[in-house]
Amino acid sequence: MPALSKPHSGRRPLPPRTGNQHGNVYRPKPVERGTEKRYNVYISLWKEANRYLYREELYELRTGDAMPTQEEFINYLDWWTAKSTGKLDESVTFASAEAHWRGFRAAWKRVTGRGIPEGISNSASNYLKTLGLPTIMTRKDLFTSVDLDNIMLFMWTYDDCIYIHERMRVQL
Repeated sequence: MPALSKPHSGRRPLPPRTGNQHGNVYRPKPVERGTEKRYNVYISLWKEANRYLYREELYELRTGDAMPTQEEFINYLDWWTAKSTGKLDESVTFASAEAHWRGFRAAWKRVTGRGIPEGISNSASNYLKTLGLPTIMTRKDLFTSVDLDNIMLFMWTYDDCIYIHERMRVQL
């Protein structure tokens, strides 16, 4: 019976590749164009907030720069929630603020090569809960009137199913 695997060649196994690191230079993995655009929006908002809240030299993001403090991230979230308007209300909702914070953290990690520490991230998330943002949800219909028109048109003109009684067609 032949062996199921090749005999050990005596070489040491190679370390696993991460895909992000090439030597000492951080190169992020390629992402889709829409994701890249969204990340650029988050980073431009961070730069704008720093120009407004602090001083000019803080708005540039580079790999290896010092991590901003917890207060700076919280001030950014304060600035963003005050500046932004919601779709359902005049202020952003809690769900929108949480989604923005998640996207901002992903963009931060992509640009700087390291993530925001978990303690800072959790305290910023907890801070969003204390802002008293509205928690209204969008109304999501099962389907629209256009969908209903399409279904009715199909059932009455193009449907080739055999119904025992025509009333069944209406009840479906």
